[in-house]
Amino acid sequence: MLGIVRLVREKRHVYRRAASLITQHSSRRCNSTLVDDCEVGNYEPSHIKPSSIVRTTGTELLHEPWANKGSAFSHSERDRLGLRGLLPPRATTMELQAGRFMEDYYSPREMIPPEDVKLGGVTTEMARRWMLLQQLQDRNETLFYKVLLDNFVEMAPIVYTPTVGWVCVNFHNLYRRPRGMYFSAHDKGEMGGTGRTVQRPLELEQFPMPSRILGLGDLGLNGLGIPIGKLDLYCAAAGFHPSRVLPVVIDVGTNNAALRNDPLYLGLRHPRIVGAEYIEIIDEFEVQHHCSRCVTAAAAAAAAAAAAPSLPQRVCMLPAGMETYGLSASAACNNFWMLDSEGLITHKRGDRLREHVRPFAQADHQFEGEKLLEVIKRVKPTILLGLSGAGRLFTPEVLAALNANCTSQRPIIFPMSNPTSKMECTSEEAIVHTEGRAIFASGSPQPDVEYNGKTYHIAQANNMQLFPGIALGAFLGQTRIITDDMLMRAAVKLPSMISMSAIEKGYVYPALKDIRDISATIATEVILAAADEGLVRGPALIALKSGKEALKRWVVKMMYLPHYNSLNFLPNKNQN
Repeated sequence: MLGIVRLVREKRHVYRRAASLITQHSSRRCNSTLVDDCEVGNYEPSHIKPSSIVRTTGTELLHEPWANKGSAFSHSERDRLGLRGLLPPRATTMELQAGRFMEDYYSPREMIPPEDVKLGGVTTEMARRWMLLQQLQDRNETLFYKVLLDNFVEMAPIVYTPTVGWVCVNFHNLYRRPRGMYFSAHDKGEMGGTGRTVQRPLELEQFPMPSRILGLGDLGLNGLGIPIGKLDLYCAAAGFHPSRVLPVVIDVGTNNAALRNDPLYLGLRHPRIVGAEYIEIIDEFEVQHHCSRCVTAAAAAAAAAAAAPSLPQRVCMLPAGMETYGLSASAACNNFWMLDSEGLITHKRGDRLREHVRPFAQADHQFEGEKLLEVIKRVKPTILLGLSGAGRLFTPEVLAALNANCTSQRPIIFPMSNPTSKMECTSEEAIVHTEGRAIFASGSPQPDVEYNGKTYHIAQANNMQLFPGIALGAFLGQTRIITDDMLMRAAVKLPSMISMSAIEKGYVYPALKDIRDISATIATEVILAAADEGLVRGPALIALKSGKEALKRWVVKMMYLPHYNSLNFLPNKNQN
């Protein structure tokens, strides 16, 4: 044994001596050429950076403070450390990160200039509260959802609209900690490998169309703020488990030159990919996208019931895009007059008409391009929908003309554009210029209005009333797809949950304080609609057999409630 130890020591001495000799001799070879004046003491290989060993990968590594580099991980590190998809596609530097911190140090991001408050409707206090909630979510997600659910009415505008618009515009400045999944055009051909970095079962993924974020246009990667906020609502409103939802963004570039040139922007720095190449990227991601205007349809149904339940409605809409329900397609189209930036849309435009607008284009060419005020005076519509994102198009003259023509019923006014600066009119303008007769709902939150000694309660037309429940119903029913009938059944169900007295006070939606019951009711209706189409599978089939009320009780039972469970440790398979 002593002989073996001595031999090992001797070998170590030989290895160290050999290594020293090799270093001395090899250091004399500079630039592949032997030189005599290249001394060992002067040689410092500055291009070689030291490396460190880490014992974790993926999300665990991102939560390891001493090893985490955030967005500064190189692309090669992301591949070998299981970080692909967990970080924005652009790799930054420590210097850039430090510069961003110092900007915050001297001028906090939540300090919003007064002129920006006026445009976006988001105040410094709202931004401060959003950041406080984000910090809580990073520390303790269970407590975050407990607080959000208990204070949903107050906090929904902080977590989602209008604050989420400010978040998206400033997402590259606000980025501190990765949340969600980042796919990009650079992942083409490797989407499957990127998705495997998420090691948990998922119930719901949500991704935006970054080219059209609210009324803010193309925000590229910054659009991830939408699904982050939306899924917070889905967990609070519909009871999805927070560990089983995933916000996703697919970055294919942006046409927003200001963002591309911003040194802090974390997305791809080239114009947006379009056409066949874009479709190939989306197809690889295997996303089935189904779009509908069901939220607007639900609100319009409720408002129409308040205005005059037995009278037909005539709709003037900026711009096009509305589902039909209960009428033939031609009958529905005959009650819509659609305008865009060029004025009234008619068939005179020929091939310039987009396919989804064509059925609603007016046949009479002589009115092509007619302006909104003239259309209202001639057509005498009862409903005015604003989806333009172009600002104050519903002028005092337009509102007054609409009111004057609605002699037998109350005018319905829905400026749906976001954020506040893009709204077609405010709640006060609608109430004042219709002499208190308007039934009003808006895409962005608006304050109640005092007019002639009466308080008018203002509703927000927001998809949080429907989409969480629709998603929950589709998930629990294991329907795999969401059909038009499932969407429309949900939209028709929503106004039935509002009392006539509430509608007369100005409420166009059920009260947000009842959001859990709203979502459970909508989910139940979606499952029933899916069952009529033979799409329901799994445990929901058993619940269906006991009737509608039993089905709703089962839905409520399946909804997540934030509370502390007793935890126990179970080692991973690869842990000893």
